[in-house]
Amino acid sequence: MVLSQRLAKTVIMTLVAAVVYLTIAPRTATAGGTFEQIRKEVRDDEDKTERQKKEDRPWYEEDESDCDDDESLIGELFGPVVFVMIGAPFILPHVLLDDDLTDDAAFPDFPYDDVPGHLVIFPEIQNDYRWWSGRLTGQYGDDFDGISHVGGRLQLDTAFRVGLDSEWNYRREELGFAPDDRLWTGDANLVFRFAQSETVEFRAGLGANWLHDDSETNYGFNFTYGADIFPVEPWIISSTIDWGKVGSAELFHFRGTVGWIYEGAEIFTGFDHFRIGGAKINGLIAGVRVWF
Repeated sequence: MVLSQRLAKTVIMTLVAAVVYLTIAPRTATAGGTFEQIRKEVRDDEDKTERQKKEDRPWYEEDESDCDDDESLIGELFGPVVFVMIGAPFILPHVLLDDDLTDDAAFPDFPYDDVPGHLVIFPEIQNDYRWWSGRLTGQYGDDFDGISHVGGRLQLDTAFRVGLDSEWNYRREELGFAPDDRLWTGDANLVFRFAQSETVEFRAGLGANWLHDDSETNYGFNFTYGADIFPVEPWIISSTIDWGKVGSAELFHFRGTVGWIYEGAEIFTGFDHFRIGGAKINGLIAGVRVWF
């Protein structure tokens, strides 16, 4: 118990120190770096990009009208395969968890609170449980090559399966030839828990993502897909994928964590992959998640 409390205090103090440091550090510069590459891809003029694609098209490339028949044939042959591949992440969890979307469910105060996981299916005494649940996350991430971030995330869930998932990240890049560069990124999504059991939850949803710095703010479309697994007390395995577009660039974000929970407070660590266009940031993350 004493060891776990010391570990929790160490993680919290590290997060607080990181927030303070990033707050008082020098302001953003626009010198070249990963963040500058991200800006160029996000803020590239879309019409210019399309014109460039047409100009770069080889002379021998067929006209679109000549390819209609071929595309129709390809669609007939591979359409069902593509449909199965797209639907599998939704169909398989639904089937494997034997969820018919009509099961009544409720939440304890926090995971493993006298229950096997985070949900109570067909609760016998409804008053002992709640119809909603929430979690607030704070994390620090580092790629050990000059790029770090401090982030927060709010997730709300309900017995009706509809919820909210929103995150925001303050990113910092060290530039040896100029002051540090800064970016804010984040998203907000309306999600639906499409497959569930007492120890496994899958959710997906749609929303918007954004990128901000001192000069401009850009927005885009976001699709999110995630799962939480409660294998055995006190462990929690979580993962999330965000995939969409911000400005003129594609955005892809994966996060996977393993956490240890005690009385509603979870300490976790994991891996974070963040990509906008061709700019990629891979790093380790650690933080604290409070379930309420």
